[in-house]
Formats: sequence, structure tokens, C-alpha cells
Amino acid sequence: MNNIKNPIANRSLTCLLNGHQEQVHIALGMPYADLDAFVCEYEIVIGETINTHKIMGIDGIQALQLALFMVGSTLGSLPGASEWKWNDEPNTGFPTDFRPLP
Repeated sequence: MNNIKNPIANRSLTCLLNGHQEQVHIALGMPYADLDAFVCEYEIVIGETINTHKIMGIDGIQALQLALFMVGSTLGSLPGASEWKWNDEPNTGFPTDFRPLP
């Protein structure tokens, strides 16, 4: 499952996807410097589907914040997905509302 080089956090969720119960696994990588920015890798695994992404920020904290938001946004807009649960709570625990600094 884990294609992230230096994972720093993992989370397991469940959801109904098109009426079927699915396990969803999330991994976040340690932000690293790349040229003039920082990169944070994240991975979303649903069933047999593995999607690995990278997002860049000005520093490591911003890259990590953006990765957390992107995971929340991706899960929240996944077609056919509903009834998300994390630790038996009815949500994913990821932020879904991002407001950039002015």
C-alpha cells in the first residue's frame, strides 16, 4: 500500500462507496525541500486503487497543511462516497475548508 518514501502519519477510514463498504487508507509523507519550495506527498488507497500525489508549499508546514486539505477535499468530493467514519465517528477528521492568507 504505502508508496510514500518517508511516511509520518497514517489514517484508516471506512465509507460506503456506491453502496458497498470500503476501507480507505491515507498516508502523509514528511515534507522535504525541492528547489525553492517544500513538497509533501500523500496517498489515498481505496480498495485496489492507489493514488499518490505531491503538493508544494512555501515551507514544510504549509506543504503539510495543503496536503491535509487536499486529502479532505478529495474524500469529500469522491463520487458515490458517503457515510465516512473515522474511529466510529461520522467524519474523516480531515479539513475541507481552506482559506489562504490574504
